[in-house]
Amino acid sequence: METLIDLPQRASGYIAEILRVADQKRNDIVSVIVFGSVLQGPFSALSDVDLIVVLTDGVPKRFRKQMDDELAVLELSHGLRASPKSKLEIFYTMIDKRAGLFLSHFVCYKNDLLSGNPAKVFHINPVAESFLLSARIGFGNIVLSAKTVWGEDLLDRVRIPPITRWHLLMNCLALLLFNAFALLTLPFLPNATKYSMLALKWSLHNCYFCINQRVATIEQEVDFFNKNLSEPWVLTKLLSLRRHYRRSLRFVRKSFRAILQMFMLAARHNQFPIAVVRKEERLND
Repeated sequence: METLIDLPQRASGYIAEILRVADQKRNDIVSVIVFGSVLQGPFSALSDVDLIVVLTDGVPKRFRKQMDDELAVLELSHGLRASPKSKLEIFYTMIDKRAGLFLSHFVCYKNDLLSGNPAKVFHINPVAESFLLSARIGFGNIVLSAKTVWGEDLLDRVRIPPITRWHLLMNCLALLLFNAFALLTLPFLPNATKYSMLALKWSLHNCYFCINQRVATIEQEVDFFNKNLSEPWVLTKLLSLRRHYRRSLRFVRKSFRAILQMFMLAARHNQFPIAVVRKEERLND
C-alpha cells in the first residue's frame, strides 16, 4: 500500500475521506487505487483525483451505485468538481456524464479488474468499447502507473490485454471525432475547448504509452512529441490552457493535425500486437 505525499489540500483531503469510507465498509471494499495526475503530476487547477474503488465480488449492484453516488458527493464537497449553477449547466453536466466525459472515479468488482476487461472496469458499453473507442491502451497505462492506497494490492495480478493496430486506429478516429465535436460546439458550449484538450491529452497518453510502454508526466510527453510534430505550438498551448483555461478556436483547429501525427508516429514505431511488459518483467529479462 502506497502513501501519497505533497498533494494539494483538496486532493489529500478527498483521498483521506475516501480511505475513511473504505475503513467503514471494509467488508464490501477490496482496495482503493489512485492513478493519473495526482501521481504523475502536475496537479493543476483543472485536475481531478482519478481513482478506482474495487468491490468484493458478489456485492449487490445497488451498493456499487451507492458508492458511485457517494464519491460524486465527496468530489463536490472537496472542490474537485463544480456544482452546476443553472439549468444550462445541469444539461451540459448530464451530457458529459452520459458520454463518459471528465469521469474521475470508477467502481468495479475485483474479478472485473483482474480479468483485464476495460469495459467492465470503466462501465463502457461492450459494443461501443469494441467498435468505437477502445479503452485497452488507457487501461494498460493505468495498470502500470497506478498505486494502491488502501486494501489488497491487485495491480501485479491484473491481466493487461495486448494492443493491436485496430485498437490504435479506433482511438485515433474516435479522438479526431471528439475534437470535431469541440469545433462544432465551440460557439455555444462553454466547455468546448476542454473537449479538445481532453482529446489531445488522451492522444498524448495513448501514443506515448504505445511507443515507450511506460508512463510519464504530461510535460515529458509534450517534450517527446514536440520533436516530431510539424506545429509543436499546440502541445505547449495545452499545458498553458491547463493552468489558465479559456476558449481557443486556433487550439481546437490545430489539434486535428497534432492528434493525427502522434497516432501515425505510434503506428510506424510499433510492431503489432504490442504485448505490454511490466517494469519488473523487463528487469528480470
